[in-house]
Amino acid sequence: MQTLTILFEGLCCHVAPADGALGGVSRRTILQDLTEHQPKHFCYIEFFKTDYDPTANQVWKDLVTPDSYDRFNYKYLNVKVQNVRIELMNPIVSEPPLRVLQSFDEMVPKLTKVDPTFTAIDSSYLQQKIASRLVGAYIDLTAGILSAGPTEQFRTFFTPEIDWPRRHLAQWAQLEVEIEGVAPILKITNLQDDTAKLLVLKPGTNAITIGNQTDDDIHGVPPTSPEGHFGKFYDLAVRADYKPTPKAEDLGLGVGCTNSSWP
Repeated sequence: MQTLTILFEGLCCHVAPADGALGGVSRRTILQDLTEHQPKHFCYIEFFKTDYDPTANQVWKDLVTPDSYDRFNYKYLNVKVQNVRIELMNPIVSEPPLRVLQSFDEMVPKLTKVDPTFTAIDSSYLQQKIASRLVGAYIDLTAGILSAGPTEQFRTFFTPEIDWPRRHLAQWAQLEVEIEGVAPILKITNLQDDTAKLLVLKPGTNAITIGNQTDDDIHGVPPTSPEGHFGKFYDLAVRADYKPTPKAEDLGLGVGCTNSSWP
């Protein structure tokens, strides 16, 4: 048994379904499909180069990035995914199944606070299985501790400003979960044909990223434009009238894609 930290980076919405609506699922993390938009975003699973074992993942040889890339002096590999469900196959469920820390509530924008007319997620995203072509990827969270990562250096406000105060947002959200054994196993299922593959990482792997970002973001390249796709979160809504967008205080710039939560 060991602890695995999953970082959620980029445009991810952590949805809390009604009690019992999805069995033991406490949060469903939805990564929207932004491959047809500019700047183009990719859904991906990232890990340290040293945590990848090619001998245990022959079926992934054509999907894992062939060459590692550097970001802040660390070497990474990733698997780009599309139209899939991601499952962590060996979490340990304890009581309560999922604990959400105050940092998450304070630093990850609540869509019902940003825009009070956003009162519900479209039911298409709350089925036992999301239909093919509706999302880039999703993962159901059943266990662990969900919290906010480190803060952005600037304060963010939304325009028009409604109920979400100006504050530092989290650079990412993160889940800490105990797993059986010492090697994380992820199952990636194609939503169109239900074919599945396993991504098995080396024993001792204790951190991965599930993200939805541009290639520049993934590789740590300063963006040519800071504008993100926060407005795409409103596509999840049954209704949203105001659709505020985030700005960085005193910089006059839009901010990049961030995590959000509902409600």
